[in-house]
Amino acid sequence: LPDAGPAEGDGSTVADPLIACVFPRAVPAALVDALATRTFGMDSAYFAAHDYWHPDCGYFSHSFRLGDAPRTCVEQIIQTFVLPGATAANPAAAGAVYAEWWVHRRKPGHAHQMHF
Repeated sequence: LPDAGPAEGDGSTVADPLIACVFPRAVPAALVDALATRTFGMDSAYFAAHDYWHPDCGYFSHSFRLGDAPRTCVEQIIQTFVLPGATAANPAAAGAVYAEWWVHRRKPGHAHQMHF
């Protein structure tokens, strides 16, 4: 697929349009803060609802059908910020049907596991 590339001067980089795109500050800081403190804060309902603190818990993966009404703030971010940014960098992303998002459990200071 051809590389549409990011808009010039917006700080975005495209290593390869089929591999990775970086969009610094794509989500407003206030929304990132709300995610960190309310949605995924240590006392948020999300973790209790998923029994996240149980020793056998590893991760939760969620699937969001693009075009459906968002049910969570994460899905709203995908619909409002992630999909438009991905489509701007690579128009083929407009054909995406689903988005996946997940939350991992790991000890503090432990790196993210490589997976595909």
